[in-house]
Amino acid sequence: MNASPNIAPLLPPSRLWARVLVALLLLLPMIWAVGFLRFVDSIARLEPAPPIRADVIVVLTGGAKRVAAGFRLLNQGKGEALFVSGVFPNVRLDDLRALAEAQEISIPDRLLACCVALGFSAHDTRGNATEIAGWLAARDVRSVLMVTSNYHVPRSLTELQNALPAITIHPYPVVAGKVMLDAWWRWPGSLRLLTGEYHKLLLAGFRVLTPWGGA
Repeated sequence: MNASPNIAPLLPPSRLWARVLVALLLLLPMIWAVGFLRFVDSIARLEPAPPIRADVIVVLTGGAKRVAAGFRLLNQGKGEALFVSGVFPNVRLDDLRALAEAQEISIPDRLLACCVALGFSAHDTRGNATEIAGWLAARDVRSVLMVTSNYHVPRSLTELQNALPAITIHPYPVVAGKVMLDAWWRWPGSLRLLTGEYHKLLLAGFRVLTPWGGA
């Protein structure tokens, strides 16, 4: 008499899915942590020197150092024009020039009059990308030098590349002194900012990769 083969009983579908769910719940924190560490490690510690030249320079507002860096790059001839996106409605060119001069960057009247434009409609990073794309629509531009804080570069690059797929974006990271990138876990403010920015980056990446999120 032949012995019946030893076949393990199959798990019911409900129990199988439960095990898969548990495995995913155990893996997700690890995946999040690895991604977060890679994100922090990718943040530039120094501003690039010398910066690359592009057709135009765009600044995503969020601090005086960003604006000053944009004016400095324009002075250096790193772009033919400068666009500052996300400016408050009551801000004028002279106000931004004062911010730059506070950083010891002098802006000639000629350059301010001919080559600097402001955008007032953006309220977030996605809005910056939309506003910049609108400003570029009437220009023959193939490359952009994007100025923003170093920790903000990955999300800004994601949004601008989605809004401007045919244009080369060169990031110019401005080192944000308020963010402690070395031993960041010891600084609660830096930890909150970095984790918040990482979550926003994940949401932006998910949105632009979905069929309804593209430009």
